[in-house]
Amino acid sequence: MSGQLWEVVGGGGKGGILVREGSDTKSLELPDRLASGSVVKELKLAGERLQYALVSGTGPQTGWVSWKLKDKELLVKKEEAAPAPEKPTEPAPDIWRHVYFETPTRGEQIRLLFYLTGTPFEDVKLKEYPTDLDPYRAASLGDETPLKFDQCPIVQHNGFSISQTGAAMQYIGEKLGLVDDSPEARAEACMLTLGSEEMRNKVFYPIFNSLNELFARGREEGLTQEDLVKQIAAMKAVFCETWPQYDIWMGHFERHLRRRAATSAAGSFLLGPKLCYADVALYDCISAIWTLPCCEGVADQKKKYPLLFEFRKTLRNQPKLKEYIDSRGGEFWAA
Repeated sequence: MSGQLWEVVGGGGKGGILVREGSDTKSLELPDRLASGSVVKELKLAGERLQYALVSGTGPQTGWVSWKLKDKELLVKKEEAAPAPEKPTEPAPDIWRHVYFETPTRGEQIRLLFYLTGTPFEDVKLKEYPTDLDPYRAASLGDETPLKFDQCPIVQHNGFSISQTGAAMQYIGEKLGLVDDSPEARAEACMLTLGSEEMRNKVFYPIFNSLNELFARGREEGLTQEDLVKQIAAMKAVFCETWPQYDIWMGHFERHLRRRAATSAAGSFLLGPKLCYADVALYDCISAIWTLPCCEGVADQKKKYPLLFEFRKTLRNQPKLKEYIDSRGGEFWAA
C-alpha cells in the first residue's frame, strides 16, 4: 500500500467516473460515481486499474476505477500537500542567578558582566559572612549542593551551577559573546582572568584582611576615628614595602598592555580592540585594590601604571557599567 494520492480529472460531463467493486472491468458496477475533483488514496495499483479509498469529494468510499481510458487520463497523481509549518515555539526562558555576599569583593565582577551586557539575572546577596552560605553547603544539602567545593560565588544558568570564579566568568563570557570564538582567544581570556584572580589573592585580600583586623581591634579597644585614620596613614606610608606583590602584579598587567599596544591587534583592551570578559575581571580587581584606603594615591597610580590607569578609566566609562557603578555609589573600597 503506497498511500499515493490521486485526483479525479475525468467524468466531468457524466457526473463522475465509473466505480466497480473489483479490479475486473466486468465486476459489479457501483451505483454512485466518483465525482470529478475528488481526491483518493491509492490502496492498490494493477496496470490501469486503481483500488482507492476516498479522501475528499463525493462518491463511493472505496472501489476500483480505471485511472486511464485509452489515451485519456481519468485520474492523475497528486503531490501530497506539504505539512503545515509548525508554529514557532517560544524560546525557553534564559534564567541566570548569582549568589554571593553583599560585600562587592570577588563576586562583583560577575555582576558587572551581567550589567555590561544588559542581561537580566537574580542577584542573591548574602549578608553575613560566612554563615549565610551555610544553607547552600554540603553539610546542609548533601549531594544536592550547588557548590562543588563549598565556596561561592555561584552562577546558575537554567539549572546548571558553577562555583569557581574563573570558570563562572569564562562560562558567562562565552555564553554572552564576550570573547572571540577561537581556541587562542578563549585560552588567553581565561589565562588573564585567572591571573587577575591570583593578583586579587596576593594583593587585595592580604590588605583587605589587615584592614578588617585593624577595624575589629579598634572596636574592641575603643579607638577613635582619628586613631584609626592615623594607623591607616601609617600603613599607606609603607604600602609598597609591606606588599611587594602589588608592584609585581601591576607590572605584569602593565607589561601585557604595553606589548599588546605594539602589535597589529592594538586596542584599548586586553585582547585588542574588542572588550572581553577578562577586561571586566581585571577592571574589578585593580579597582578594588586602588580604592583601598591605604593604597598609593591617584597621581602615583597614573605615573607608575599609565596604561592600566587609562584601561580602568575606559572600562569605567562603558555606558552600562557606568550606570550600574554610579547607582551603587561610584568607586569605593569594598568594606
